[in-house]
Amino acid sequence: MRPANPAEIISGIEHGLAHRSGTGALPREAVEALDVVQHALAYCDPAGGMESWRNALRSGALSDVARTAVTQMVHDLNAAIERGEEDRVTGVCDCLQVLFPDEAGTTRGTAE
Repeated sequence: MRPANPAEIISGIEHGLAHRSGTGALPREAVEALDVVQHALAYCDPAGGMESWRNALRSGALSDVARTAVTQMVHDLNAAIERGEEDRVTGVCDCLQVLFPDEAGTTRGTAE
């Protein structure tokens, strides 16, 4: 596992949130994006975190609070990976492994 680029993760989350159906159902990539946002908000525990998650759900956009939380979580997990503490990623949630490239530079696919 190698460190991930926080800006690329934010971009992927925004892309996932932007793809919504007109029926109100959330496609898989939106659900996965919301999952990462939820983990980051739980990890950082910022004031207004729940409202930031609701905003992402309703509007399909990241607030500054959510964007900062995701960036901070990825930064912290990158530092842990660089120290050889890859288990810190799964300590937050196994699903986050898909965000961090393997030694060949590829990600593991989508979260299950």
